[in-house]
Amino acid sequence: MDKHTRGPLIQIMYHPTGMECGLNVFLIGFAHMFVSGLLVGVLMNLAGLRFYLSRVGFVFLLGVFAAFVTHLADVFWMQYPVNFQLFMIGMVVTQWLIGGVFMAAIIRPPVPVAPPTEL
Repeated sequence: MDKHTRGPLIQIMYHPTGMECGLNVFLIGFAHMFVSGLLVGVLMNLAGLRFYLSRVGFVFLLGVFAAFVTHLADVFWMQYPVNFQLFMIGMVVTQWLIGGVFMAAIIRPPVPVAPPTEL
């Protein structure tokens, strides 16, 4: 602990042969967000929210949760700069808000059907 307190602290990601930044990176990123969206869609469907704005809010709050759990934790666990992490939180929350606008329009609870009446 004493070495940690005295410092210096440094974090480096070292790839001696470099990294490819081509189509594969984008495809993996798309797959990651697609699967994440499916999970959020399942949760939203399980919640059974009837109103559009409640569904948007649900996805938005899941985005806030995800951003706080990941990026805010980096401030005190990894001593990342607060301003950078606030920027990242803002990006994640905005992405899920925009996603929620579209997801809430597409994923709706089934309309209840009234039982037939006898004549």
